[in-house]
Amino acid sequence: MARSAMAPHMHRVPYHRYKVGQTVVAPSGGPGAYIPRGLHIVVRLLPASGRQFQYRVRSTTDGLERVVFEDRIVLAPEPWTVVVPSPPKTPRGR
Repeated sequence: MARSAMAPHMHRVPYHRYKVGQTVVAPSGGPGAYIPRGLHIVVRLLPASGRQFQYRVRSTTDGLERVVFEDRIVLAPEPWTVVVPSPPKTPRGR
């Protein structure tokens, strides 16, 4: 079936803009905001509420997880990569 011949009731399926593991920024955070300004890691994709998707994100500053709407976050610029530290190695007993 050609694209122009698609049924009129068929619509494009919306999708999440960000993926699990991506680093995002909350540029409009601050006093009175639901999410503090700064870097956050997307930990879960949530269903849409109304016309917007939601995400569960973890703050790299305080480690707390919050739910945010897609319009409250933007993708972090490339140099901002968050490295999750490995647990400290324990010395082997001799």
